[in-house]
Amino acid sequence: MQRFIIFPFLCVLVSACLPQLDNTNNDTQTVTNEEGQQLDAAIQRLNGLWDGQLDQTGALRTLIYNGTVYAFDETTGFYGTTTLNESGASVDMNLKRYTFSNTEADAEQYVTGGSATTHYLSGLLFPTTTDDDTMVGDYETSSTFGSFVLNNDGTWDNSSDLAELEGLWTATGYQLYVTSVGNQLAFREISSTVTGCTSNGFINLIDRSHVIYEVEVTERKNCEGFNVTDAAGYATVTSDGDLEFFLRKNSAMLFSHFSRSTTTGGTTGDGTTDDGTTDDGTTDDGTTDDGTTDDGTTDDGTTDDGTTDDGTTDDGTTDDGTADDGTGG
Repeated sequence: MQRFIIFPFLCVLVSACLPQLDNTNNDTQTVTNEEGQQLDAAIQRLNGLWDGQLDQTGALRTLIYNGTVYAFDETTGFYGTTTLNESGASVDMNLKRYTFSNTEADAEQYVTGGSATTHYLSGLLFPTTTDDDTMVGDYETSSTFGSFVLNNDGTWDNSSDLAELEGLWTATGYQLYVTSVGNQLAFREISSTVTGCTSNGFINLIDRSHVIYEVEVTERKNCEGFNVTDAAGYATVTSDGDLEFFLRKNSAMLFSHFSRSTTTGGTTGDGTTDDGTTDDGTTDDGTTDDGTTDDGTTDDGTTDDGTTDDGTTDDGTTDDGTADDGTGG
């Protein structure tokens, strides 16, 4: 199964926006969601990345973290809060649904905006193959109603490590460069298809025992949507090793998806590589394109293993018909 990534967002101090565990009360631990509501720490049973559907159609990718919910499907983004009645394993969500104002399907970048429709979801948390791995229930709005199913993708308990995110990530028309700066990561995103579209910011650890990172967006500008400053959110690594971002500022949200570049660390500026793979015809592994080889395989008739096509060899046969091994030409 696949997990859903969601990123909370901005405050002037991003850490103040993100939900935190409050240990001041030793008798009853609580967490605070992004709306400032204190919830019993049992809500953390819902923490994770979920995949599912509304009305058994589409693909709904969802992140739940300490009572805050981010979700996206093919046409809309959701943001809101959730509560858990632990004794009855019942889940309630209050979500705002926003349509996409800009969609780049090939790049998997989606931006929300505009007015919102409120969705109320009520469901049951239960085990299918492991504890708390499924939510099922119904939803309603002021004018519609239906059902939903969410399945935990199983990645939440994977550890997080900043070093795993360093390097080059790509999406169609976008490159994301991530490097270490002190005890955090700095990133810069550029676009080859949208002139001047760029973003920059920082990525920090939240909890090494779970696959979630805090993201701070310093600025995103000249793009076809989500041009903001001081936004924030979350990043995660999927079961396929891809990097997902869920970012939000006010009613605008951005979901983006990147894959690890296969040339990270080994690509030069002139098209040559240091890993044996080439794009200009040169290699470092014994395969040639100009007729010379270092492994005995040829493409122009010369060899280094005693086999010839013009009567010359380099292993005892000369190039004028004489030999250095007792055979004369």
